[in-house]
Amino acid sequence: MPEVGPDIRIPSPAENGSIGHVELRSDGVQEVLGRIPPWTIRYGITVIFGLILLLLLLAWLIRYPDVIVAKGVLTSLDPPREVPARAEGRLMALKVTDGAEVAQGEVLAVIESAAQPAAIDSLRRMLPILHDLLSSERDSLPTLNDLELGTGQRSWADARALASELLRWRTDPYREQRYASLRQKIALFKRLILTAEQQLVWARRKQTNAIAEARVDTTLLNKGVMAASEYRTRQNAFIDQQLNVGSLEASLHQQRITLVELESQLADQLFTDESKQRELEQRLRGELNGLQAFLDSWHLSNEVTAPRAGRLHYAQRLNTDQPVKNAELLFRVLPTNPTYLVEATAPVLGAAKVREGQAAYVRLYGYPADEFGRLIGTVEHVALIPGEEGYRLRIALPKGLKTSFHRTLAFKPEMNGQVDVVTRDRSVLGRIVDRLRGAMDR
Repeated sequence: MPEVGPDIRIPSPAENGSIGHVELRSDGVQEVLGRIPPWTIRYGITVIFGLILLLLLLAWLIRYPDVIVAKGVLTSLDPPREVPARAEGRLMALKVTDGAEVAQGEVLAVIESAAQPAAIDSLRRMLPILHDLLSSERDSLPTLNDLELGTGQRSWADARALASELLRWRTDPYREQRYASLRQKIALFKRLILTAEQQLVWARRKQTNAIAEARVDTTLLNKGVMAASEYRTRQNAFIDQQLNVGSLEASLHQQRITLVELESQLADQLFTDESKQRELEQRLRGELNGLQAFLDSWHLSNEVTAPRAGRLHYAQRLNTDQPVKNAELLFRVLPTNPTYLVEATAPVLGAAKVREGQAAYVRLYGYPADEFGRLIGTVEHVALIPGEEGYRLRIALPKGLKTSFHRTLAFKPEMNGQVDVVTRDRSVLGRIVDRLRGAMDR
């Protein structure tokens, strides 16, 4: 049995009242029991250091990206064109139904004006005919009825009168008869002049012969061969021949003067008639240009037209006879095969992390992401200078409106949503170090 030190007392069962209960009161025993073995300390330090290293390793390995949240609007590369009213009045007609395909320049609606739409249509049909009257020798015109054109009423009345007068002038048979009569007289006088010239040629030949005979007669008279009475008779015949030549020359000159007067009369008549026709045409052209300007002005203000080809959508509920105000939005025209994109605005805080080519996820408010999924896009452009609300971003949608749930969304113009731009990955350790560094800088 081992020895027990003097400070240790083992009570008897009677003293303790319980077998196996030992009360230790020695300080040495307490010291021995309270001493931690060195190997335990070394093991614990190793475990703690290993855990710290493991945590640091995990913090370095675990990476996740920053997300910049921006506000976005779904649109297209060729955005919808808004079509406002350009005049105030009632809607006289709605030409195209909601959702229909329209061509560029197609009339969508007509707004009330002083000019009646039927009168405008008639004027449009008549203007090419009246312009054709100016450019060609038309000999007839359709009936030019009175049209209710409002401010264009006076111009139309003047154009009708001028067109009728010009047509009467062109088709006047007496004018052509006057021309024909003058031309016939000119032709006759030319023939008379030709005949007179031939007669004058023969008369001058006869005159030459008469002069020669007169010389012979004078010689015979001087020699006493011819009697004086016979000489005088032959001299009178010679003088008559001279007078005949002079008469023919005077007649020829008079005929030539008459011919010149007739030609001048014809030229003056042609000039006068052409001047009058030119004047009528210029006045009619001026009235037609004024009517065309009136039509253009009416078209711009009272006819609502499609600015491009595409699909038409009503911007509000529209009915015939509904009053509209100037500049009030009536329609939108969407492109037929659009390229969709998202115009977003990123806050200034953290916007420097956004780079072109980064992934972006778009949650449209009209299509809950839990049900329809998110649109997958790429940052295509980042503005260099911020605006009032932040930096402007353009998000391209390579897959169009196909979401992460493989559902294709119906395009609705100007639909708002949230854009999550995924920036570069950062480790947890790097984030902790950056926060500590920021805290120390403060």
